[in-house]
Amino acid sequence: MPFVNFLSPFAKHFLPWPSPTEIQNILPVVTDIEDAPIIAGALVAQPDIVLSNDFQAFHTPQMKAIWEERDISVESLYGLLCVFGLRERK
Repeated sequence: MPFVNFLSPFAKHFLPWPSPTEIQNILPVVTDIEDAPIIAGALVAQPDIVLSNDFQAFHTPQMKAIWEERDISVESLYGLLCVFGLRERK
């Protein structure tokens, strides 16, 4: 089964790719240009939590300030276990 067919039941929940302007707006604080569309998409989607173990892009002080400003938590995999009460935050 092609991957697209696997995801098709969830298609109504997909978000559009961020616009060039939305990507451009995040570039000044992004450490890896390839992460810019992902970060811009997350900012547009306004989730409660962004899950990433990419500490060099998603967990920088500049990005943490942006997440906090938009009331979005950024968590690592370990942090997610803490959110669910399965580990203690160190």
